[in-house]
This record gives sequence, structure tokens and C-alpha cells, in this order.
Amino acid sequence: MSLRINFPSSSFWKIYKPKDFSRRYIYCNSEQPMNLMISWLLRDAVLWLLLLHITSSAEDYEFTFNGFHSTNLSLDGNSSLSANGILQITNATQQSKGQAFYPTSLRFKMSQSAAARSFSTTFVFAIVSQFPGYSSYGFTFCISPTKALNGESGHYMGLFNSTNNGHLSNHIIGVEFDTILTPEFQDIDDNHVGIDIQSEISKRARSAGYYTGDTNAKFHNLSLNSGQPMQVWVEYDSKVLQLNVTLAPFRVPMPERPLLSFNVDLSSQLLEDMYIGFTSSEGDDLTSHSILGWSFKIDGKATDLDLDSLPSLPTRSTDKKKSKTWVIWLPVCAFLGLFTAALIIRYVVAWRIKFAEVREDWEQEYGPHRFSYKELFQATDRFQGKTLTRAWRLWKCPQRSAANHESRSCC
Repeated sequence: MSLRINFPSSSFWKIYKPKDFSRRYIYCNSEQPMNLMISWLLRDAVLWLLLLHITSSAEDYEFTFNGFHSTNLSLDGNSSLSANGILQITNATQQSKGQAFYPTSLRFKMSQSAAARSFSTTFVFAIVSQFPGYSSYGFTFCISPTKALNGESGHYMGLFNSTNNGHLSNHIIGVEFDTILTPEFQDIDDNHVGIDIQSEISKRARSAGYYTGDTNAKFHNLSLNSGQPMQVWVEYDSKVLQLNVTLAPFRVPMPERPLLSFNVDLSSQLLEDMYIGFTSSEGDDLTSHSILGWSFKIDGKATDLDLDSLPSLPTRSTDKKKSKTWVIWLPVCAFLGLFTAALIIRYVVAWRIKFAEVREDWEQEYGPHRFSYKELFQATDRFQGKTLTRAWRLWKCPQRSAANHESRSCC
């Protein structure tokens, strides 16, 4: 493309350089056409802009966080940065959600009609709950056209909401780490990893775990809410149009076989500039969803994290916190104990009523002639001497004894 500007025949320019090179003068000269000068200037400007673009791409589209000390992340909701450099998307607050995004957008496409660029990211996470084995709901790594997602809590994990879920216009891509079974979203279990494209219903999902080996790979299960750190790799190859998600325990090298592989062209889902980050939500089970380190790169492999430099998870206290199993079974056992005691008491009372002695009519007038063993033992001086004979006579003829007692009373 050439630029031509028509001037009067006398309007041409030349740069005059006098002996004093600190000054330069531009004046008219018929020997130097104006359009040639402009083409040189445009060429230099294009080369400078291209160099600036390459430099900015190398700087802005790659980052590595070995811990989050003094990082300028965009936080929303219940997310926070701990003193030791842990990104907490949620921090054990019931019915809450959180979001954390890289502060600036990244160029995923060079133009609106261009193909999506390859990208790679890796991060170390941990899901720590108050009661081991119980957590809610999970978290996602997401690519979004905006940092203001307005995602709902609960099963949406802060990524989608009831309005935009499933709509092609939301341009949201996520990798979910879900610890709650939600039949509404066709979850496979309560411990899975899924690829979500514009919908909470995963395009691909697999129970959490990792493979060892390549040809005859063996699958090993992992519990997402075990409280132990794990590492994730998410990679998109624009040449083969494949999105891979790989999971492994902390300090285990990246497995050769990914946990999830999904053949997809993200060009239609991604806009030119997109934001990347994490979302999460929790319910009644107090859970912290934490990110210890994060690395990302466009058009290349993300830089390996320095695992020795990552912050350590806080030690979970087991002395002051009871197991949730014990908390559940304690009231159940107390109820069963009280119920059993009530049945025993009822049985004893019914037995006594059934086998109780019936008093005769004369006993109502003269009093009962039944005595307990203790009363007889004390009255007969341990069943010895004259007191024993007197007690025997009293028991044998209670009517006469009562009549004698009345006659003596009359006298």
C-alpha cells in the first residue's frame, strides 16, 4: 500500500544538516518529494509498533506467581490474600462466594475473525474443610470476557448464574473442581473435574485422579477435599484444537496422560481480549478453597512453579475440632439411650403393677400384715429370741392380736 500526497510543484522537502548538529531544519527542496519522505516515516512507525507489540506480548501475556505476596489481583466477594501469600477464593464462611482475576485482560485472538491462540496454565490448589471428607461446593479456573461475572453461589460456584447459564453469548469457559453431586447439572459424582463451556453442564467430566504410565496407564483416585495440595495443568493447542486438563498430587511430575481431553475449537467462544482467574462458592460446610501458586502463558508452555517457594497450608487443629462423624452420631446415640431407658422404666412399672399383691377388705380396716424382710429382720432381733415367737404369733393371728390391742386400749 502506498501513500501519495499532491502538492504544488514547488512544495518539496529536505532535511538540512548544518555544522551545528544540535539543530535540524526542514525546508522546501524540489530534489526530495514529499510522498517518499512520508513513506519512510510510515515504514519506521510500523516497524516500531511491531517491535513494541512483540515486546508487550512477551511481557503481558506471561506471568508466574510462586505465592501471592504483594500481587495486584482483582478480588471480589469473599476472596482474600493471606499473610503468608495464599490466595483464598473462599475462607470458611457459610453461604459465600469469591472471585479472583488477573488484573488486566489478555489477547487470546489477534482479531475478531482470527483463530484462538494456544495457552497453558498450571496452579497448585487445596480444598481444606472443617470436617475431613465434607466440603462445598468447589471452585473453577475460568476465562471470561469480564471480571464482573455476577456468578451465583451454591452449585454455580460463582461462575454462572440462572440467567446466563447455557447461553452462547456469555463466552465463559471454565474447568470445575466439584465436590457436590448436583443432578440438575448432570454431575457424575461428588468428586470430579469437568470442562464447562458456556454452561454449568460439563462437556467432559471425570472423577478426580491421575494416570501413571502412558500405554498401559493406571488410574489413581484422588479426593479433591482431602485438604492436601494438588497441581493442575490446563493446556489448549490451537493447532490440533484440543483442550487438556491434567491433575496430580503435589510434587508429582505432570503425568503423560491427561485426566481430560476435549477436541474443541475455542475460536468462536473466545473474544479478542479475555480475563483469567478463579471462582468459588461454599455452603453450610465450612471450606477454604486456596491457590498456592499460579503460572500462565499464551503461545507457549507455562513456566514451571517453584514448589519449594510456595506458601504452606496452615496446620489443621484436631484437638479443638471434633470429627463431623462424632458430631452426627452423638445426638443419635443420646436419643437411642434415652429411648432405651424409657422402655426399661415402662417395663418395670408395668411388671410391678401386674404382680402387685392385692389387699383384702379387712386389711383396709386393720392394716396390712405384710412386712418386708428388712422390717422382720429388725423386729425379731435378727430372727432370734422371744421377739421371733411374738412376731410369729402376730403374723399367725392378726385379728386376735388386733382385738386384744383394742381391749387393752379400752381399759
